[in-house]
Amino acid sequence: MRRLQPPDGLPPISIYESRRVEPGAITSPSLIDLANRWEQARGTRRFPTQSDFPPESHWDLVGRIHIAEAVGDPPDFRFILFGSKVAYSLGFDMTGRLVSEVRPDGHGSGLRRDYAEAVAEGKPVFALIRLKRDDRDFAYERIILPLANAGGAKADHVLVTTLTTTWNQSADFFAPPR
Repeated sequence: MRRLQPPDGLPPISIYESRRVEPGAITSPSLIDLANRWEQARGTRRFPTQSDFPPESHWDLVGRIHIAEAVGDPPDFRFILFGSKVAYSLGFDMTGRLVSEVRPDGHGSGLRRDYAEAVAEGKPVFALIRLKRDDRDFAYERIILPLANAGGAKADHVLVTTLTTTWNQSADFFAPPR
């Protein structure tokens, strides 16, 4: 199998750290709103479905949303939609690719684990992410929402959104919020 590599000239990620957090640690109003919409769409069902999240229901996040389907056991995840704004900033598009193809391996295996936890637990997974590329620090907040098949009985997709947040080099990014 051909492994997807970033295009030539894209600096490698030298640091990738991800920490799962409680919903209250997320500060992005758009991510908080998306989590609330997931709860409302779920209603009395165990999971909402992908059809509960049409693009017009979250215009503020268009281009930053990924949808991935679970494939195999243990699950890997194939991106059926990869946010165009994210693809542009990375320099490549992951649509049709597996999460296990994400490089570096630590990043891909961490994503795969987090996506699988969201599907297995049947609830949103929130995380803070820090990465360093080309001596520049980046900080993100991420939400992973499990979505069900048409019958709604089993989660088999995830909707993922990651948004940039403020990076404060003098503070411990992974310290609990005060």
